[in-house]
Amino acid sequence: MYEMTLALHNLLRWIALLLPAIILIRSAMTWLQKTGPGERDIKLVRANVVVYDVQFLIGLVLYIFLSPITAAAFADFKAAMKAPDIRFFAVEHIALMIVAVAFAHLLKVIPAKKEGARRSFLQMILSLILLLVLAVGIPWFRPLFP
Repeated sequence: MYEMTLALHNLLRWIALLLPAIILIRSAMTWLQKTGPGERDIKLVRANVVVYDVQFLIGLVLYIFLSPITAAAFADFKAAMKAPDIRFFAVEHIALMIVAVAFAHLLKVIPAKKEGARRSFLQMILSLILLLVLAVGIPWFRPLFP
């Protein structure tokens, strides 16, 4: 069960990276053209939120119930904080992914209150921040594909 859930979480990471990258590019293009996002862009942002929510739920299942790494960390938290790989999953990864989920939601909510090029600009900035958080929080040292 652990391996299958981890593989799903791993595969979904690529969609979670791809969507904000597409949003970033499309919002930069519409901002440079001094226009606002179209219906397709709005649907991409909504899909992004769904992907992040699903990815976060899968991650929580791994974190709380299935992962031998977090089980080991919680068995001896003081020792886990001295082991960089264990600390990464027990504290750093989950903290950064909570921030990423928050930015995915902000990417939907904040620009929706604006119009035109200003909306595109906010989407561009928030998707860039989201991608930066992901770049730091994803365990790149793990296999890239299951």
